[in-house]
Amino acid sequence: MRWLAALMVVSGTVVGWGGALEFRYFGSGTPQFTAGLCVVPAGVLSIVAGLMLWTRGAQAKSAVIAGAAALLAGTVAATALDVMGPPATMVGTVGGVVPLVWALRRSGRRHDTRRHS
Repeated sequence: MRWLAALMVVSGTVVGWGGALEFRYFGSGTPQFTAGLCVVPAGVLSIVAGLMLWTRGAQAKSAVIAGAAALLAGTVAATALDVMGPPATMVGTVGGVVPLVWALRRSGRRHDTRRHS
């Protein structure tokens, strides 16, 4: 699970940092600023969820789902605004889809607590 936590932290940092740069270079009436408003909170949420996964393990599954969904939604919004380029879109998509798949596969598992003889 630590590889997934690292993926969430790195992808959230990359996407969120890129969105923060939009605030520096563009004014509030531009699509770039709007994209920044979408991806910066999503990046922060992804980072927090990754850190929770790192420290708490599978108990942080709901945070992982929230962080991954936010990152994926922010990526889709910034791409739809034609602000996010292909590399950042790939990072945001992978950083959102992989944790969601992990969480969905995790919820399908049943843990057998019986001892095998």
